Amino acid sequence: MKKPVFEALNSTINSHWFCDSCNEPTMSLIKNDRTIKQACDKYMHSFTKKLGNMEDKLATKADTDDVAQLMEANKDLASRLAKLEDNIQSIASQEKKVESVIAEKMACSAQISISELQDRQNRKQNLVIFNVLESGHDESDARQKADMEAVNKIMDTIETPSEIISLIRLGKKGPTPRPVKIKLRQESDKDKILKSAKKLKGTNTYINRDMTPLERAEYRKLVMERKKKQVESESQGQKAHWIIRRGKVINAARPDTREDTQGNPLNSSELEPQKNM
Repeated sequence: MKKPVFEALNSTINSHWFCDSCNEPTMSLIKNDRTIKQACDKYMHSFTKKLGNMEDKLATKADTDDVAQLMEANKDLASRLAKLEDNIQSIASQEKKVESVIAEKMACSAQISISELQDRQNRKQNLVIFNVLESGHDESDARQKADMEAVNKIMDTIETPSEIISLIRLGKKGPTPRPVKIKLRQESDKDKILKSAKKLKGTNTYINRDMTPLERAEYRKLVMERKKKQVESESQGQKAHWIIRRGKVINAARPDTREDTQGNPLNSSELEPQKNM
């Protein structure tokens, strides 16, 4: 190759030239490189496609597992909801039963309250006198007359004359005198007699108002409480005289228990415990 040609080729950028002895092997290598590149491109395309398919399958499998778990969780939730509904129905049924029982008890309680109030109203003019000697007469009229005279004598003793409209002995006849129940014309006479009952102190006779069975049961509880407090006070060496006043057990030995809210001395029926209830 002549020098001018060599210099021209050598000065050209990106131009490749070979001599006759190198051209053929060089071109063969270039062709092989292309073949290899094409094969690599084809393989990479196939590999990429297969990898994409594998990723899609894995994603599908993951979605299937998630769906299966969700379905299982849904079944569990449905089972729990069914049990909850059963429990709610059971509770509702029990509530209805309780409401029914409460309604019955309230109705019964209301009926008892009405009956109790009516009974107290019927007894508001009554008194019960204890330890009044009984007559030995065979005839009931004679015994009734004797009882009336004995009661009037008691009224004279406490200086509270009152009009008695009925008189009856309570219970069956026995070794001890039966209580006498009297009904007064005026309710105010009952209060006067109870206030004057302190004049019977020292005798075996005492007077109480006519209580209903419920009032007697409540009073028995108060009596038990009074006795318990008295025993406790005595065991502790305390000065005490426990009495029942206005439905409560109080210590009458305390100075502040001897007067009412107006500062007036309390009557004997308020200060002294009732007996034989």
